[in-house]
Amino acid sequence: MRGAWRRQPDRDSNLKDFRRLPAGITAIHPDDFLCLLLDQTPAALAAAIGAQVSRLKNPPMSLTDLLDRYALIAPKFVSAWRARFPEASLQAEA
Repeated sequence: MRGAWRRQPDRDSNLKDFRRLPAGITAIHPDDFLCLLLDQTPAALAAAIGAQVSRLKNPPMSLTDLLDRYALIAPKFVSAWRARFPEASLQAEA
């Protein structure tokens, strides 16, 4: 996903901490950031999330488990992911 942004947004859910940023830097909520990545680079994001699932060993997590955790801070992203990749969610349960 390198190079997906000309300006790197700061990814933090507490946006009030980022009221005064240097010119050219934009703070966005993680939910919005992940939705942008899903729209702009879906294959790269799917690969990154798949790699994350495969590295989770203690405790191991399925894709559904990981998405359920993501939903706590990024519910719009999880909804958009499940709409875009319904087969991935189903395969994770198999």
